[in-house]
Amino acid sequence: MNSAPVISLRNITKQFHLTETASLPGGVFTALDKVSLDVQQGECLVIGGANGSGKSLLMNIIAGLTKPTSGEITVTDDVGLVFQDADSQILGETPREDIAVGPLNQKLSKQEVCKRVATALQSVDLDAKADFPARTLSGGEKRRLAAAGILAMHTSIFLFDEPYANLDYDGVRQVNALVASLKQQQKTIVILTHELEKCLGFATRFIVLYHGRIVFDGTPEKGLAENLETWSIRHPLRTYATLEDLIWI
Repeated sequence: MNSAPVISLRNITKQFHLTETASLPGGVFTALDKVSLDVQQGECLVIGGANGSGKSLLMNIIAGLTKPTSGEITVTDDVGLVFQDADSQILGETPREDIAVGPLNQKLSKQEVCKRVATALQSVDLDAKADFPARTLSGGEKRRLAAAGILAMHTSIFLFDEPYANLDYDGVRQVNALVASLKQQQKTIVILTHELEKCLGFATRFIVLYHGRIVFDGTPEKGLAENLETWSIRHPLRTYATLEDLIWI
């Protein structure tokens, strides 16, 4: 890995002004509270946290979709997002057309666009469905399609927001095959999820976000030694035996 981080956050805070109540004096809700972290090139970072912990908000700030109230953020490359709602990312009628949207916006030649689309389709194993109606794909296939669009733009940083939401077992396996492929290509991967049992085995690093704060940052092995229930996360080793079991394949 490179010594310089590809993502650097320093004291990222995000506050919202709401109606003042007894439980919210001043009417200020702090959704993220002085979050600092560095992500290295090629790292596979899993950020765990219960719903409402600030995961999606943190992802949007990293991607530049939301501005923090305070703090500094540096990202050295374009960031590709795979949203929880995969349908919201579909812009083309077919996978082939959808993947071409990004490269076309980059003003690439028609020949280069076709080349990148073909390569991306093959990379996510969707070439057999290249000309199917995109919205008829399964949930797992739609997330792979979103990743293919990112690959076609030669983006090296991938953010996955709750990638297993509403997927059956086969869909989870499809997403994990994609993550394994991206790891092999040495892409930088950040997975934000509360379903640790499905993916923690991929992680080179594990962070827990709780009420907008980082409460753990270390190896997956050390994280599994913590009482994760304290942070409203179901401990995956209550069901599975070892870290190596925490990948659904």
